[in-house]
Amino acid sequence: MTDLTITVDHNITRTSEVVAAEINYIKGEASRTLLIYAIEVGKRLEEAKELVNHGEWGAWLSEKVDYSQSKAEELMKLYREFGEEDLGLFGKTAKSQTYGNLPYSKAVALLALPNEEREEFVKAIDIESATVRELREEIETYKAKLANVEDTKAAEESKEQEAEELTNKLAAAKAEAKRIKSELDKTNQANEKLAKEADKLKKKLDSAQTTLSPEQEKLMEEERLKVQSELETLNKQNTELEEERQALTNKLAAAMDTSLIETNLYFTQLQSDFEKLTTVLSRLKVNDPDKSIKVISVINAKLAEMQGIMEGF
Repeated sequence: MTDLTITVDHNITRTSEVVAAEINYIKGEASRTLLIYAIEVGKRLEEAKELVNHGEWGAWLSEKVDYSQSKAEELMKLYREFGEEDLGLFGKTAKSQTYGNLPYSKAVALLALPNEEREEFVKAIDIESATVRELREEIETYKAKLANVEDTKAAEESKEQEAEELTNKLAAAKAEAKRIKSELDKTNQANEKLAKEADKLKKKLDSAQTTLSPEQEKLMEEERLKVQSELETLNKQNTELEEERQALTNKLAAAMDTSLIETNLYFTQLQSDFEKLTTVLSRLKVNDPDKSIKVISVINAKLAEMQGIMEGF
């Protein structure tokens, strides 16, 4: 068992403040010791869970060690997140010195963060001087920032995907318009050729009215009607193609107007950059208050200028 020794300086007057400091010190040491043993218990619970029959885990916890499943999971998670693989009762107790010095309650609070984010969070705050309540508040604030970053990233990716889809649609629309125009040109050429043939045939018919036999007139009329029918069919196809081309032209013009999507993209990026700027300014305000005042003044002037520009729209 861990021994706790407190040296009392008899030259110091025993006041309530001195006694309170000693009590808080003992509380901290007790909490750190509790974390060591909690990690040990978590390790053994992991082992026990592998040995207990399926479906009997809850009953085993209640009967053998008087733990709820939620409490057991908390202890096992403490071991998985903070304990060493070769953890022994008097050996290593945590994966890093930072975590090794943590009180139990703070270690539990840190479980609310993913492991990859926890390391960055611990580096960014004074975790030793923060109270458990302050630590939990900081964690919630940090989680909210992470969520906001993820939301912003997802929004940016969505806008980028929209832009990519629009680019593909534009390319497809242009290709389709080119195809329609080509078909239309071919139809117009065929139509003109057929119209010339029909006109030529009509002139021939008119000039041969007096010399043609009834059988020849019948054949000539059948040929003329056939050409006329083909001409009407081509005219109908030509009209349909023209309508399709016009509809596609309108669609292409609408697709090419990407101003709204671009506005959303740039506004989203502006919001993201502004949040990053305020974060950096907060650090600058702490590290160099005088310089931060000058920087903020310059930024405010630029923001006022931008506001004036926007009011002019």
